[in-house]
Amino acid sequence: MNVLSIGRVGSRTTSQSLRRQRSTTLTSNASATSTFSPDASPRSAAISLTAARRFLHAKHGGNTLPPSTSPSLIKPSQLRTSMHTPVSSSARSLFNSSATLKMARPVEGQPPLRLLLIGSPGAGKGTQSTRIQDDFEVNTISSGDLLRRNIAMNTEVGQIAAKQMKNGAFVSDTVMVKLIDSELHKLGAQQHWLLDGFPRTMSQAKSLDDMLVKVQQPLNLVIHLNVPEEVILQRIMDRWVHIPSGRVYNMTYNPPKVPGLDDITGEKLERRPDDNPETFKIRLQKHHESTEPLLDYYRQKQILITLSGNTSDEIYPQIHDLLVSRFVPDVEDATTVEEPRRIQQE
Repeated sequence: MNVLSIGRVGSRTTSQSLRRQRSTTLTSNASATSTFSPDASPRSAAISLTAARRFLHAKHGGNTLPPSTSPSLIKPSQLRTSMHTPVSSSARSLFNSSATLKMARPVEGQPPLRLLLIGSPGAGKGTQSTRIQDDFEVNTISSGDLLRRNIAMNTEVGQIAAKQMKNGAFVSDTVMVKLIDSELHKLGAQQHWLLDGFPRTMSQAKSLDDMLVKVQQPLNLVIHLNVPEEVILQRIMDRWVHIPSGRVYNMTYNPPKVPGLDDITGEKLERRPDDNPETFKIRLQKHHESTEPLLDYYRQKQILITLSGNTSDEIYPQIHDLLVSRFVPDVEDATTVEEPRRIQQE
């Protein structure tokens, strides 16, 4: 039996109530933020309880939720509205503390998550990858990390990549696909995974798809993080990086515990050489030119969803609810809900 656990165990939502929720499903198109629609196909699965609790929290002004409150009482139209309402810091506190879901193991007829994140430099792909990995126990496959690790371990593919880089060339698509192929074989066919950093071009996408079809693990979800360019430019001005690990901090949205130092190692943070407006605008332009064909490619495959927002905290709840609705099976059979508790009003 698969259990969807949200925070501390409290009252148990009945199977009947959750089945009623199942009629409210998550849909989206390629050009707009995902919304809840009661007319969508039932096979989209059940809606996340977290969205209902965020709506209730906002409705009651950040105070204690009534003990009798049940997610099954929320109307679909109210949920649609709540998804486009900015999430306050107190609501985010409720979300972050109560939504530590662990994605259930794949069951028969329920394919594992095979996810690709696409977004401009500075759109927050690394931040979202970390949150998904932490909340859902998804294996993250970072093409950059794979490349560095194989070069450091002096593997056969790593030697080829190192030679290409030494000659001043980019690492070939063939080498990158081989690295990812090797990693997928290590994980096995029944593991959830998220691909970060690859593909970035149409030729890479087609090479990747050919390999994934051969190993019978095709992508089943592509999330496009749509963040306004002016927001991204402001982000990179506030961005500091721990070079050895790749951990990224933002002095506004995600500051380090000690200014200028990495939270884990205590080592010095640095700026990336190209983190200046002039250079970054060129990077963004090149990204848009290469990404638009990619988005069209995955849109035609009907696996693309675009999620919009100015901050990672605005976008992540949408990602969270999407993954719950599609990849957490048998929600109606065994779900536990945290007892309402007091949240400080802003």
